[in-house]
Amino acid sequence: MKSSISFVMTVGLAIAGVCGVNSAANAADTTFQAADMMWFSNGQVLPGAGTLVRGENDLWAHLDTTRLAKNAAHTVWWAIFNEPSACVDMCDFDDLSIPETRASIVYAGSIVTGDDRNGQVSAHLTGGEIPVGAPVQLGSGLEEYNGNHAAVVVIIRSHGRVLSGHVAEQIGSFDGGCDINVCADVQMVGFPPIMH
Repeated sequence: MKSSISFVMTVGLAIAGVCGVNSAANAADTTFQAADMMWFSNGQVLPGAGTLVRGENDLWAHLDTTRLAKNAAHTVWWAIFNEPSACVDMCDFDDLSIPETRASIVYAGSIVTGDDRNGQVSAHLTGGEIPVGAPVQLGSGLEEYNGNHAAVVVIIRSHGRVLSGHVAEQIGSFDGGCDINVCADVQMVGFPPIMH
């Protein structure tokens, strides 16, 4: 994936922690995908991995990663390409600017690391709905009943060292703490559509 374009687009991701999958969707109606975590900057594979369970109208992601910054705040973001056939090649961040991809960037969760630099996060997204108050950078999320068709990338964004008194802002918004720390998209995991 190209990485010269910032996650904000120069305009600027579950199983272990999502045991609720069975209560939210029938296992027969879901599809499981797993993929390696990668550095956002160059696509190099990392030791961690992510999983995605897709339902017709839902996505459940779980990320288990390492090599994040120590004692740092991170946000996690869904990057959804609702019409992946409109992407130039594989859906990447250059394709966010193509209106036909019907792309969206929506808050998925957060991670605060300790000295071990490890992080885990689980997230759920329902088609046609965004949790009230959840930050949206682009678009309107997963389109209704598009859970199997969308290309999905989950991105971890660093907000730098934990800032006392500002942690909620750091883990709850796209630019939280970025006026003090350097913020950057650091890791990602991608999942191709299962229906074309």
